[in-house]
Amino acid sequence: MDMVRLAEVAARHRVTLLLQHGSTVSGRVHAHSDLDIAALFEASDVSLADVAGLSADVQGLNPGRSAVCRSPSRLSPFSLRTLCVPSS
Repeated sequence: MDMVRLAEVAARHRVTLLLQHGSTVSGRVHAHSDLDIAALFEASDVSLADVAGLSADVQGLNPGRSAVCRSPSRLSPFSLRTLCVPSS
């Protein structure tokens, strides 16, 4: 994933923390794997449209793979085992 373009997407959507997790991090990717992202937005009143917009832009960076965005607080303990925190 292009980290510069991902940083631009995060800034545009006012995301302060973006975590990739799941099969694309653990190496268990298959033909139907999606891109799992947890996003912490600056604003506390994030709408479904905000999350959908971020998902669409992240998916645009990864053609052929759907993106699923959720709040970090919604990650399961299993997901935490496969986190990737991009370095700056």
